[in-house]
Amino acid sequence: MAIENRFPFFEWRQGPRENGVTLRLHGEGMPLVIVPGMEGSGESNLHLVSPLYQALHESRSYQLILLDYTAESHHTLAALVETSFKLLNDFLAGRRAILWGQSFGNILALMAAARGLEISLGVLVSPFSRLPGYAGFGAALLSITPGFLYRATAASFGRFLFGPPGDRPQHEFFDSLAIMPTADIVRRARWCVGRDFSGLYANFNVPFKVWLGRRDRLINFADQGAFFSRLAEVNEQCQFSIIDDCGHVAISTAAATQLEEEVGTWLDGAAVHLGDGQEVDAA
Repeated sequence: MAIENRFPFFEWRQGPRENGVTLRLHGEGMPLVIVPGMEGSGESNLHLVSPLYQALHESRSYQLILLDYTAESHHTLAALVETSFKLLNDFLAGRRAILWGQSFGNILALMAAARGLEISLGVLVSPFSRLPGYAGFGAALLSITPGFLYRATAASFGRFLFGPPGDRPQHEFFDSLAIMPTADIVRRARWCVGRDFSGLYANFNVPFKVWLGRRDRLINFADQGAFFSRLAEVNEQCQFSIIDDCGHVAISTAAATQLEEEVGTWLDGAAVHLGDGQEVDAA
């Protein structure tokens, strides 16, 4: 199922593509690069981007650049990063971009940024520096789960792990989980299990803010909350916020609205200035 039919918030133009990774484009202006969660297509965060895009567009024009990696089949995370970096770097052609990552998308985005992308600001939603041990067990179990059984249980399991869904139990994110090939989930999850990505955040040298959901069951919230809280204390570029009634994905109307408002306020306060120098002043 093509993303244009799957996801209705924007009418995407197809941009450059390579090795199963496609840049999907909407609008013109300041580049806003969106790197979704492990589903790769955007159901995890485009419902947040959409209302913010409309609000922000009143004062400044933005070009949305969705890194759609649903069709990728890379053997290593490094290979996917290389493909993503090349596409984005060639397309941006030196323009500085705002980076919006979700979950695994933060890892992919920051690794690409470390390769030399020109980034002005970072919006990092539900990032993690490491996954708990049970994530590895889950990936192993999923690797032997029959496809029909996974598809039958994906939405229910997703509501538990990524929710709480609140008033949106039929959120399109759960549909994206149900149609995602289990082999892709296992492969991408195994790229993360047992790895420590803390250096990516410590070395991200532009203003950025991190949002975690207090009811996130995918990560060890106590561990990750402490990590990002410490990072915000020692790194003046970093800010940190917790959304109380939110899981790994901001699904309920209340959680999504709070997150949209906080991201919008932070972006306004960060005072992005375009011009020859493309200066960014952090609030």
